[in-house]
Amino acid sequence: MPRTKTDRNPFGAIIETWSVRDGKKRKAYDARKRYTDADGKPAQKFKRCWTRADASAALINFANEIKAEIENAKTEKERNSRRTFAELAAHFKTHYVKPAVVVRGRKIAGYKRNYKSVERYVEEFERVFGARPLKSISYEDIRIYAENLAQTKTRNKEFPAVSTINDKLGVLRRILNIAVQKDWLDVSPFKRGKSLIDRAGEKKRTRMLTIEEEKRLLDACRIEKKIVPYVRVCRRGGREIEEKVTQIIPVDRKRLIPLIICALDTAMRRGEIFNLEWRQIDLENRIIYLTEESAAETKTGTEGVLPMTTRLFEILSEMKSRAKGRKVFTPYNYRKAFTGACRDAGIEDFQFRDLRSTGATRMVLAGNPESQVMKVTRHRQLKIFLEHYTNVDVKNAQRIGAKLDDFLEKENGRAAAEEQGKRPDVP
Repeated sequence: MPRTKTDRNPFGAIIETWSVRDGKKRKAYDARKRYTDADGKPAQKFKRCWTRADASAALINFANEIKAEIENAKTEKERNSRRTFAELAAHFKTHYVKPAVVVRGRKIAGYKRNYKSVERYVEEFERVFGARPLKSISYEDIRIYAENLAQTKTRNKEFPAVSTINDKLGVLRRILNIAVQKDWLDVSPFKRGKSLIDRAGEKKRTRMLTIEEEKRLLDACRIEKKIVPYVRVCRRGGREIEEKVTQIIPVDRKRLIPLIICALDTAMRRGEIFNLEWRQIDLENRIIYLTEESAAETKTGTEGVLPMTTRLFEILSEMKSRAKGRKVFTPYNYRKAFTGACRDAGIEDFQFRDLRSTGATRMVLAGNPESQVMKVTRHRQLKIFLEHYTNVDVKNAQRIGAKLDDFLEKENGRAAAEEQGKRPDVP
């Protein structure tokens, strides 16, 4: 049955309608009042009543409620206009800067990685913007901050990388966006000018481990001791002299070998490798499963099915025979050992994360379609995959060029043969 307006009231409107109550269809009276809120936006009050008297009383109450709401909103707006960056930073650290909260494999709060770094960033922002009112922070202030950041050397006496600057600005942008969500700001200063976050300026790592370098690296991990030369100062005949001596130092890097081969042959991330459990290893089918639980702790939280090469299968089989816990790899501080192995192997500018890039590149160069390799590396965007994980060095480029030459030679030969077959015999 269509609604019919029965009367008009300066306090609002009462609409007669029908509704079900206690299992019976009954006449109802909808009290409604349209008004403009403190922000100048249209709003409405509504209440369903079962008598006209109750509806009339509701309209009178609406007037008092609307007046109180507008006054409270104005008071809150005035209070928010005086909010400082220090208050916003405290709110952000309390509610957002914390370890990741993962439910059913999905992050719902916090940071998966380096939330302590975010804490340091916020402390730096507090030193820069401090007790300044949020509304006084302009686009120009942030631009000057970014400029000074790029010109200030770090503890290593070097200028910060573009990616570091972008990370800091990204956190600052998120903080100011939260201020907008809480109505502490009308609009973020970041949106008042061109983008200050320069992702295009970040240096993409293209370092790839060659087969020769891999052999040297694994050999450096197998040594049990090394001879280190150094200069010793001693006194002889009442004077100081320098004497060149050597020292034998024990080395324990054998635990690195399974880690390196696993990273190279599966293109797994470091965190994924250290989170591996034996229940994820299928030696019979030579498959590694990244489950929802294990993937939740990693960068993207994406599940996957990864291949297992023959050499990795042999290593994991041997490790399984003497395994005592549920973890495949026992966590330990591998950084020092890995850096030392690279140094002894004469490998420069190489990081553990470059093993993943090398592994993905080798999978593509082996003839696997990029779409299939992306399933192994768990990338969703082809652009990112091509930028970071298909590095082509000189030898690989030459190999690709040689394969292209062979292809063109075969195609040209086939075309020439077909052309020769079409020619009529000349008497």
